Amino acid sequence: MKFSSSMSRLPSLPFAAALFVLPAVAQSNSSDCTYATHDHISDVFNHLTKSDYPSFFNSVADDVDWNVMGTHPLAGQYHNKTVFAINAIARLGKIQDRSIKGNTTIVNIVGGCNEEWSVQEIQAKLTMKNGLKFDNRYAWVTRWNEDGIIVQTRAYLDSALVAKAIYENESPTNSSATTPRNTPEPGPGGIPDLTPILG
Repeated sequence: MKFSSSMSRLPSLPFAAALFVLPAVAQSNSSDCTYATHDHISDVFNHLTKSDYPSFFNSVADDVDWNVMGTHPLAGQYHNKTVFAINAIARLGKIQDRSIKGNTTIVNIVGGCNEEWSVQEIQAKLTMKNGLKFDNRYAWVTRWNEDGIIVQTRAYLDSALVAKAIYENESPTNSSATTPRNTPEPGPGGIPDLTPILG
């Protein structure tokens, strides 16, 4: 790919900022696209930058095939967006220090339009309850259907940082007999099929 001559005048910009001045051919927004356009992908993922998870998950299939890569407590194959939201997003959110403003940015988006797959590079800068600086880079490789819905994802991330955050911030015990249990708090295995128990 040939970069425009204007790229040579941007030495002081960070690499991430320079990515947004790539030629338009890399970011097609054609109405003739078979799959999600660059603009649609950007709109969907920008919900994450605002912590608007319901709007993000509106563009994720209920039976999504979501594989969190690596070796850490959140890794695994999810076949349901609700289970993924509980076991991964909510679990990580519970150990975040909400009194310190975090920041999530979309660094780059590649693919989409006439390609079923796209890749989103995401950076999250958060602080965990124990003060751990959680500066994680993600690459979410997503497959879109023709309606602009995510049907498959492989999420790559810093496994060691996720494991450290979980191990240092979650209680090592299940609590005590006097702890009130008024809301569901599934462990690493998520919510099991309750039909055999509750009918």
